[in-house]
Amino acid sequence: MIKIVNIKGIYVFPIFKNGHSSIVNYADANKCKWLFNEQCNRTNSITVFLRKPFERFMSGVHTFVEHERRKLLAQVYSQNKNVKDFLSFDSESIFEKIDAAKISNEHFMSQYEWLQRLHRFYNGIVILKTVDHLQQLIVNRDGPNIPKLTHDRRERIKKINVNLDHDNILYNQYVGAHIPLDELLKGVEHVLS
Repeated sequence: MIKIVNIKGIYVFPIFKNGHSSIVNYADANKCKWLFNEQCNRTNSITVFLRKPFERFMSGVHTFVEHERRKLLAQVYSQNKNVKDFLSFDSESIFEKIDAAKISNEHFMSQYEWLQRLHRFYNGIVILKTVDHLQQLIVNRDGPNIPKLTHDRRERIKKINVNLDHDNILYNQYVGAHIPLDELLKGVEHVLS
C-alpha cells in the first residue's frame, strides 16, 4: 500500500529512514488527512524527502537488525523459550544475507524503489527535498526507539556490497527538482545506461 499525508497543505510521501516516524507521529497527533493508492492522484504534487544514500542504508540495516533482535526477544518471552536463544542472536548471518541480496526490507531498500512504488499509483509532480528540510515542516523529529549505532556495527555495515547508484543520482542530481515522477525515474535510468 502506498500512502501520502497532507501536512500543513503539503502532501508528503513518507519513506522509511527519511523521517517516516516523525511524519506518521505528526500526522496522528494533528489528525492529518491520508490518501492511499489511487487516491494519491488527487493531488497536484507530492513532496519527497531524500536522505544521503549510504547514511540511509547504514541506518536502515541497523534498524532492521534491531527489529529482528526484538522479534526474537518477543518470541523468547511469549513462547517461554530459553533466554540462550536470544543471547545467541546472530546479526552476522543477517549482514551476509543482505550482502548476498537474500534479504530486502523497506528500511534499507533504495529510495528509488520507493519512488517506483509511488509511480504505480501517481504520475504527477514530485518535489524532491533533503530530510533537513523536513525540520522546517515538522519541528518534532521522533525517531524509532532503537539502540545507537555502534562503531563496530557501522564498520560491519560498511563492508556490505550495495549498489546505491540510483539513489546517488536522485540525491546528487535531483534534490530541489519539481518534476513529473515518470520523467524523474526515466532520467535516473538514462544516466545509468
